[in-house]
Amino acid sequence: MLGGVFVFVLSGFPIAFVIGSVALIVGTLVFGPNTTFHILFTRFFDLSLNYPYLAVPLFTFMGVILQHSGITNDLYESLYDALGRVKGGLLIVRLPSRYSP
Repeated sequence: MLGGVFVFVLSGFPIAFVIGSVALIVGTLVFGPNTTFHILFTRFFDLSLNYPYLAVPLFTFMGVILQHSGITNDLYESLYDALGRVKGGLLIVRLPSRYSP
């Protein structure tokens, strides 16, 4: 198993795909395909029910939607117009939102 990880990493594959594929191959060989896929789908289902893990892709999706709609450019331009002449103007906007209750 460790040898497979070294071979795939040295061949240039990303480490996340290497570990996942080697675990899937070894799990299938050791436990059989039924047990391996049952464990895999059970873990995916349990992770999908965890609320903090669900918030990450939704937050990313929100950022993509805002970026493609052009709202982020308009927001940045309006903040730059309002605070562009002040030294550290964007920091002035950020600090109250960081420390407000």
